[in-house]
Order: sequence, then C-alpha cells, then structure tokens
Amino acid sequence: MVLTLTELLHHFQGKLYSCYDVERPKPFPDLYLYAAQQMNTNPENCLVIEDSATGVQAACAAGMTVFGYAQYSDGAAMAVRAPIFKPADSTSSPSYSENIASAVGLRNLF
Repeated sequence: MVLTLTELLHHFQGKLYSCYDVERPKPFPDLYLYAAQQMNTNPENCLVIEDSATGVQAACAAGMTVFGYAQYSDGAAMAVRAPIFKPADSTSSPSYSENIASAVGLRNLF
C-alpha cells in the first residue's frame, strides 16, 4: 500500500475510504465528497495527491485541490487537470512524506 511506502499510514488510521463506501466509483466525485463529509470538512479545504487520471478527475469534480503523483508514468493524462509531482527517487529516505509535502509546497503536513 502506498501509504505504508510513504510513511503516512499512521496519519490515516480510521480514515481510509474506498469505492465500496459509495455508489459510484471514480471518475465520479462521490468517494472524495464522502471522505470530506466523514472527516467533517469542506471539499475546498482538502488536498488530494492522486496517482490516476480518473482520480484526478474525481477530486477536481469534488472541488478539491489536486496534485497528480506520477511515480510509474509520465503523468501526461493527469497533467490536463493537475500539477504533477514525479519524484526522481521515490524510495529515498529519510522521509518520503516530507519530500511529497515539500514538492506540493506544504510545511507541517500533519
């Protein structure tokens, strides 16, 4: 799971949602809207880092800020709607999550 690789899983315990939680999957915005509702926040206050074109489409449709994450592709399909983050070395240490946060202009992510 990507959250384990990125050392972010512990931040999301009890806050993981999937297509099984909603009626319509991506590219519909339902999953992202459901997640925002469950976390009692407005979609416009959410940041999504998405690794698929349909996910970028869904998050944009939900009214969220979106960054495409292109570890294994060139990101061209995602770039139509979102800035792309493509790490030079996606397994670099010390903190992969810090590298992502820095790339999207965030400090003190959690």
